[in-house]
Amino acid sequence: LIAFRKAHPALHPADFYSSVDNNGNVMEQLRWFAPNGTVADSTYFNDGNNHALAYRIDGTEFNDPASSIYVAYNGWTDNVNFVLPWPGAGKSWYRVMDTSNWNEGSANMVAAGSETYIGGEGTSYGLNGRGVLVLIAK
Repeated sequence: LIAFRKAHPALHPADFYSSVDNNGNVMEQLRWFAPNGTVADSTYFNDGNNHALAYRIDGTEFNDPASSIYVAYNGWTDNVNFVLPWPGAGKSWYRVMDTSNWNEGSANMVAAGSETYIGGEGTSYGLNGRGVLVLIAK
């Protein structure tokens, strides 16, 4: 995980992320999502019954090798389905890490270039309770 963070400048920006698209690719530096794929707004954040959240970082704003990075967290005890957002023009999502119990062991986090294809915008991904998912777009 440390090597992944070091390899991705989008995960250690010089300044805090903004919700602005600075390079005209129709993707903000950072956007928060509810599991159903909609933008998480104050209503979602302020509802104590919500136990899952995701965000997408635009890697192109940081000269990252991944055009986007998506991180989902399921703080609930049961499985939660996350509907994946747009990964960028001509891109698809690939799994780098899933901490779900079905994925225990050496497959929990894969080396660069060994990511598993997941799909594009609108793909549903089931994340086990207390699980963390990291995807990259390429």
